[in-house]
Amino acid sequence: MKMNLDKPFYSPEELAPMAGVPASDILDRIRSGELYAVALSPGTYRIPLRSILQWLEPESISPPTIIKRPDADFEITDADKEPDFSGG
Repeated sequence: MKMNLDKPFYSPEELAPMAGVPASDILDRIRSGELYAVALSPGTYRIPLRSILQWLEPESISPPTIIKRPDADFEITDADKEPDFSGG
């Protein structure tokens, strides 16, 4: 079945026919942690497109790019410092 993935999020009911499994299987995969989803309320989930692609077409997902900037300027503020709990 050709998948038409043109939305950023999908419900388990929308994903099930695209994956060729019942919606209950999608929910089981969400509950087991195999498929990432956002819980909107108890029993109501939305699955991000990236999670769907990672599950159904893992070869189509490129790993995230980490940009290292060792010479970047930064400033440590009081909010960034660890609190002093020594009492002194």
